[in-house]
Amino acid sequence: MNNPQQPREYDAVLGGNSPSLEGAAVLGGIEGVKLRLKNPDSKVRIAALEQALNYGEQGLDLVITGLNDESWDIQNAVYLILNSRSETKIKQILQKPHQEGLKLEQIEVVTVNKR
Repeated sequence: MNNPQQPREYDAVLGGNSPSLEGAAVLGGIEGVKLRLKNPDSKVRIAALEQALNYGEQGLDLVITGLNDESWDIQNAVYLILNSRSETKIKQILQKPHQEGLKLEQIEVVTVNKR
């Protein structure tokens, strides 16, 4: 009889420099998205925001709240996500970004020659 704690002859074992799996449990649905939005890694949060769009109005509301995030990377990602949408609600928000907390600033492009 096989002992479930002992590997069998053809079992594969993943090892090496794998990152810690702490907090890596993936919940499905909107609750999983909300959990990933609490992750300190901005890449994980951006991926969660992109996935939130799969959950209708509730997911869209989560994306919109990302406009108030402290991280410029998150705000920028939210802007790009929302800019690709055509809903009236989104277009109204993007017309007045400062009221929504988005820190967009106009910049002047200057060209300098070598002399």
